[in-house]
Amino acid sequence: ALLERVEAFHERTRPLPGLREEYRAALKDTGLFDRVFPSDVNFVLCRLNSGVHAQALADFLFKRAMLIRVCDPGQGLDEGFVRFQVMERPEQERLLAAMAEFAEFAVQDRQ
Repeated sequence: ALLERVEAFHERTRPLPGLREEYRAALKDTGLFDRVFPSDVNFVLCRLNSGVHAQALADFLFKRAMLIRVCDPGQGLDEGFVRFQVMERPEQERLLAAMAEFAEFAVQDRQ
């Protein structure tokens, strides 16, 4: 039974490396991030542009039933860093659409 679960896990996670690179590129394209770090795991670490607040982004996404990790100094990173889980394409597209909406809101707020 355990072997079957391990095989099922590997089958589900196999497409993630390709999705991770697509996700990284899409995150860069949002214009919200100063840097999107390379990753070999199913998380992507990003540093927000100056003036974009991590907690504001997290709150905006939370209201749309999406969670991201806001990093804090206790983790060795300042509050300008956020972490995203690599997900299947439909969930990524939903998150990226919400982030595009946030980006429009954030730009209007700064003007």
